[in-house]
Amino acid sequence: MIEIFWITEQLCVGKAPQDDDFLYLKKVGIKGIVDVRSEYCDNEELIERLGMEFLHLEIDDAYIPEKDDLDKLFEFVIPLLDKKEKIFVHCQNGVGRSPLICVAILAKLGKEISDAVRLVEEKHPWTSFNLIQERFIYCELKNLI
Repeated sequence: MIEIFWITEQLCVGKAPQDDDFLYLKKVGIKGIVDVRSEYCDNEELIERLGMEFLHLEIDDAYIPEKDDLDKLFEFVIPLLDKKEKIFVHCQNGVGRSPLICVAILAKLGKEISDAVRLVEEKHPWTSFNLIQERFIYCELKNLI
């Protein structure tokens, strides 16, 4: 069974699920799935058949999202969060790209970026941003949300 880390009551993060993990994600109340891998893509047909919504953002491993990616992300997650739905964000290993996306979501919702980073790192101890990702978070993100 997949291990998920709850950042807030509505937002969780983890590594890439296998097809049989999606039923578990549905059972814990996940409504939206955000896959941020460029190298693979979740089974969208299965996700939709289970009644969940899906967004695929193609972000290369160890890199950062483009402005267009963030626009698509916020367009997808904000309505779900406003309806009190739960969202699962993942990349391949769940340590860099997906925690970065969680920071971006929290910042978009009004949390200070440093507080968002601290919360994500506290709730998901495997979080590990590289220098490119850290520079993006602290120098660029504020201007993109």
